[in-house]
Amino acid sequence: MSWMDEIFSKEGQTLEGALALLKTEFPKNAIPKDQYNTKVTALATATTELETAQAQLSETNAKIEDLTSKVGDNEALKTELTAVSTELKEYKESGDTRVAEVETKLEKKHRAEMLLRDSGAVKDSVKHLLSDLDFDSLVLADSGDLEGFDTQLEKLKIDSPTLWPTVTTEDLNGEPSGGGNPQATSGRPFWQSKQVK
Repeated sequence: MSWMDEIFSKEGQTLEGALALLKTEFPKNAIPKDQYNTKVTALATATTELETAQAQLSETNAKIEDLTSKVGDNEALKTELTAVSTELKEYKESGDTRVAEVETKLEKKHRAEMLLRDSGAVKDSVKHLLSDLDFDSLVLADSGDLEGFDTQLEKLKIDSPTLWPTVTTEDLNGEPSGGGNPQATSGRPFWQSKQVK
């Protein structure tokens, strides 16, 4: 954390000055745990998909080498070799497309997770709600907006209304939900009232 080293290595820096700088610099340099965990999960998924693609590529290369050694003058094997070679070529050409699709899918999922959190959904329900979204119908715009999300969000709110709290302290005008008066009968707040025997 080089930004912290810079704060503490300044000559004549007092503890109070360092703490004040930490308070202003920490939000600029720290990553919230939720976002970090989401990125780590996305990276693990992309790594797994990449390893699978590499395994398929190695398998196809092995098939080509095996068939090449067996080909000789046999026409049937030459046809099969041509077919596998064509398949390999198409697979290599579509590799960039697959990587872009995986990246787009991960970005859609990350953006949808952030939008669900911002919508006021119960924190522990966000992962469940993500599984109910149809990511194929969502479009990631150049601006970063997730087109089609609002429609799906409204449907989720209708299907699972308990996952969005509806009562806030603003709705209650600051009063406790059970009603009552937190003031003692003496007119002073209850914590300042003396018990009368």
